[in-house]
Amino acid sequence: MQFIKLKPFVLFLLIVTATINYGFCQEEKMENKIETLKALGKDAIVNQATTILKNKYPALNITLEDYDITAWANKKEVIVNFNRLLMFKPLNIQNTIYYNFTINVITQNINPFDAFGTSDFYIPTAEDAIKIETLKKQIALKSGFVNEVEEKADTYYVSISNDSYFYHYEIDKSTGDKIENSEVQGNWETEPPFEDDTISNNDPLVQIEK
Repeated sequence: MQFIKLKPFVLFLLIVTATINYGFCQEEKMENKIETLKALGKDAIVNQATTILKNKYPALNITLEDYDITAWANKKEVIVNFNRLLMFKPLNIQNTIYYNFTINVITQNINPFDAFGTSDFYIPTAEDAIKIETLKKQIALKSGFVNEVEEKADTYYVSISNDSYFYHYEIDKSTGDKIENSEVQGNWETEPPFEDDTISNNDPLVQIEK
């Protein structure tokens, strides 16, 4: 058997070429996998995400109807966002609680559960669930807005906002009526973009509507 002795520079070029080709191949496989997932449609992607959630956190009792669920994809990932329709903060809760989570269908990572656990994730008690259902009838929940309610001793403080608009008011707990002169609304002051925001994103996440 005859061995061919390659010059170090030629050998280096061969290794680099092989590495680049492998990277392109892996990237192409990922893109094909993502396109296959997207072709299944939003409902199938959400079903996969909820299966991942049940497998990783079977003790977590989540009612999907309480969330605005959206699916997103680019060339590298497919994610499903679960955003609570009404974020309710019970009376006398001092610690920070969180309501929303995101599942990466490709990596099966669940943020923030995988990093921080679920101890501070809000799951309504039976008593809270009754209050929330009552509040849903009293508040016009706005799609695309953050709808928050903080329970106080005698009132509920309601906050409805998005990136450009906010609306706050209070509800009397005993009557369910909006408290007179408690309304505050307006527009957030637009901040100049950070330098990083001016850099174009060549692979933005795009919402999967159907």
